[in-house]
Amino acid sequence: MLRNMASHAFLLLLFSPCPPAFLFHFPPSSSYLVNLPLTTPYTTGYIAFFPNTTDYPLDNAPASWSTVPALRHAMTLYPHTPLLFYLTSTALIMNPALSLESHIMQPSRLESLMIVDKPVVPPDSVIKTFSHLKGDRIDFVLTQDHEGLAGGSMVLRAGDWAKFFLDTWFDPLYRSYNFQKAEAHALEHIVQ
Repeated sequence: MLRNMASHAFLLLLFSPCPPAFLFHFPPSSSYLVNLPLTTPYTTGYIAFFPNTTDYPLDNAPASWSTVPALRHAMTLYPHTPLLFYLTSTALIMNPALSLESHIMQPSRLESLMIVDKPVVPPDSVIKTFSHLKGDRIDFVLTQDHEGLAGGSMVLRAGDWAKFFLDTWFDPLYRSYNFQKAEAHALEHIVQ
């Protein structure tokens, strides 16, 4: 399992119904991963899933595309997980005491954090974010920066819509299109 550590490109935290608390240090060292059970929901509230990016058939697409089938894989392995939290290998959790559920995913909190009536892909996209969306109707959360959508950290609510979304995003048409930033630009195309 740990023989190809260099190919582990990201961490997926899967939410269990247990009380949440981050106990993960990132980036994980080989010795840390050896001692980390892959499923620790009863002690942390989260399940860590470290997919190997070489496990997914990408044809000729860049390796960064492995994010999409890894999310779908996690949904299959853990079908009762309500939320998937994707982090790149360069992500840093600054305050592990905060619960993602209460700090971001509570409907009222989501509504206060949402960017409304602004370009989906800044600075000049003609497609704008919704101005009247309610927090309890949100299934996909990601941020944007000055260059566009920032897919290095995202939360996806598991369910039929998530399966459809991931299957659409990983469609061979998108993978073969040769977007300049691969899956990131494909995501921008889908969101718009």
